[in-house]
Amino acid sequence: MLRPSSLILITFSFIVCFVSPFLSAGELVYIGTLSQTNRNGTNSPVKEFTVRCFAPQLESGQALYRVEEDRPPLPWIEQMGATNLTTPFGSLDAPAIGYRHEERMYALPLLLPFVPRSDAAASEEAWEHDGSRYEVIEERSINGATCWSIRAKTGPARVHTILVRQSDHVVVSGRQTMFMGQGDKFQIDFELSEEGSIDPEQLTREQPLWEHLLSLKRELNHGEAGRTAPLTPMQIKQTAARLPELVEAAERTSLVPLLEFIHKDVETQLARMKQVESLADSMTGKPVPPFTLTQLDETPLPLDLAERVTVLHFWSYMDEPLEQPYGQTGYLDFMASRWQKLNVGVYGVAVDSRLQSPDTRKAAVRSIKKLKQFMRLNYDITYDGGAVLNAFGNPTRLGEEMPLWVVIAPGGKIIHYRTGHYEVDNRSGLKELDDIVRQSATATN
Repeated sequence: MLRPSSLILITFSFIVCFVSPFLSAGELVYIGTLSQTNRNGTNSPVKEFTVRCFAPQLESGQALYRVEEDRPPLPWIEQMGATNLTTPFGSLDAPAIGYRHEERMYALPLLLPFVPRSDAAASEEAWEHDGSRYEVIEERSINGATCWSIRAKTGPARVHTILVRQSDHVVVSGRQTMFMGQGDKFQIDFELSEEGSIDPEQLTREQPLWEHLLSLKRELNHGEAGRTAPLTPMQIKQTAARLPELVEAAERTSLVPLLEFIHKDVETQLARMKQVESLADSMTGKPVPPFTLTQLDETPLPLDLAERVTVLHFWSYMDEPLEQPYGQTGYLDFMASRWQKLNVGVYGVAVDSRLQSPDTRKAAVRSIKKLKQFMRLNYDITYDGGAVLNAFGNPTRLGEEMPLWVVIAPGGKIIHYRTGHYEVDNRSGLKELDDIVRQSATATN
């Protein structure tokens, strides 16, 4: 159980420590709760999670982990990984849980199973590691095990209390504070609920699967786009290609449920991708449907579809929540300036349900304007309550994420229809889009 203590000047300490022999290979099981702090200071639980750490080399401060969490979870590729004593807090390699607050998905890092610590700081009472500060508040001997009570500060007002076993540096309990949205305070409590040695035969079975999983994680490089981002079509296809070897390696291991989940998710995503591809095929080569774009001053935007190439970029265009890669608007603005001499019209279409009602439209338009100013966008941005997106097939009905890109050739025929983000070329930005637009504009001129 977690108990408050008056011995530490910060909010809480933790006085539970688990006694165990030194483990050369073991499993550590943490259970935890995410709570939101109310105005009266009480906490309301909003999420539960379990983190299972597989430590084939615990004596060297290394562990593999997998996170089991209720919804909304992070993508499955972020629910597993490898960490060690020097892994920085909040890095892409550290464990994290997901939570959606005020329409934004957050990845919340966890300070387990080790507190980050360099070799140089091993004998110090206070140290800094990758921008965070750690301090040993006191030393305790509980049930025969000696533990450090450590205060960690990982940002403004983000102070955590962690209890660490000295013999192997394993975290046994902790309380973290964090903020989401407009300064809303949250708290994570966790404790080591189970631990034990790993059977050598189990170790032999599990290690090859972990090697496959970590290899896949490196291959997908998912975290570079943000830990909350859905997998791209290319990443889904890469996973599908690796599934047979993963399923085979998972036989008679504790990771069978994880592989079953991955398998089901990949099948679902492939089916969705097939539906989206069918939608794109049905739109490409067809005349554009009748539509009208509305400018931010609420007047209709005159369009010249007969004489110029037109690029439509459907996206949320809201300043809050604002998550990278921002619908790739920065690259689109860069290319729009280069396309001016080709007589190409570029129009952002902000899709927001608030635009449907006069009571909420002004707030939505203000959000669009703030985003435009923040990103310094020079191309025209219009808005749509949903009618224009529906006219163009609305791929979100299939569970697809925006943005939606539509390229219209002179004369009004759709020549390109694509959802999601483009791969970025260091020299030409969104090269696939640039090639299509330039080819159509050049043929016209």
